[in-house]
This record gives sequence, C-alpha cells and structure tokens, in this order.
Amino acid sequence: MRARFDGEDPALDLLEHCRERKVAALLSCAAPDLEAGVRRVESGEFAGLQLRGDPGPSEVLRARRRLGVEPLLGASVHGSPRPLPSELDYACVAPVFRPFSAPGKPPLGLAGLEGWVRAAGCPVVALGGIDPARAPSCLRAGAAALAGITTFFGDPARVAQDVGALARLVWPAG
Repeated sequence: MRARFDGEDPALDLLEHCRERKVAALLSCAAPDLEAGVRRVESGEFAGLQLRGDPGPSEVLRARRRLGVEPLLGASVHGSPRPLPSELDYACVAPVFRPFSAPGKPPLGLAGLEGWVRAAGCPVVALGGIDPARAPSCLRAGAAALAGITTFFGDPARVAQDVGALARLVWPAG
C-alpha cells in the first residue's frame, strides 16, 4: 500500500485506497459495455455502476435487472433537469461549473443543480469544476455528494491539496 498517490497510476492508487478504507468504488460504464461492467461488479472489484452518456429509461432498467437490487446504480446526466427512472440510486449531474478537465462544456450553474435536485427523484451528485471553494455552495444547493475528475486525477500536488481541503469541509475536526 502506498502512503499517498504517487502518480504512477492514479486510478489504481485511488481504487486501492478505497478498498483499504472500505469506501465504495463505482465503475463508469457505457450502456454497450454493461455486461463487462456487471461482471466486474459481480467479482467484487466495484460496488456498482455509473452509466455514462445520459442513459435512457430502457438502459437504466436493463442495467438494474442485470445488476439486481443491491449494487449501486447511477447515471451521468446533463442538460435540463428532468425526472429520472426510479431504478437509479443517484444521478451524477454535470457540469455544475466550467469543468477543469473539459473547459468547453457549458456549465449548469447552481440554479441548474438546484433544478436537478428537485426533478431527479434520487440523490444528486455534483460534478464539474468542483473545488474546495465551490463545494459548500453545491451542498447548500442540495447536492448529496460531490465528484471530481481533476480533483482526484490531476496534478498530484493539487490533488493532495484539494482532497485534503474537501475532507476538512466534509469531516471537520471535532
């Protein structure tokens, strides 16, 4: 076990840290790759799937039927807020702010995030341009959780700084 993310393979480092700390790690999966994703969940490698690319209701239902009841099932969603299939455990809404990893994508803003929180019918995870300064406003807007790409897979020094700051926001010293 490495004491910190060493940058050799950030994804494997993060997965290793999650396993050791009993934190659920989810696999991002496109609908056409569902069977391979389900096999990785069944093997115990991941606690569930997040379907990419604004999956439709039939794709969500197919994934839930294939996974069963227990594993987590989420979906990446974008654009205008709308009700989502009840089979989802959560929705990952993006981008809330201009994303660090894809700066050309138009952000939803906090009003868009609030709309998703009201419409989705499941807990909403905020993604896109989330950093320690913006995280509290996302939580106030109703996000149940925060996600990041650059936050976890960017420059190692920035990752260490941002993850530490976010951890202090979520778990303040008692």
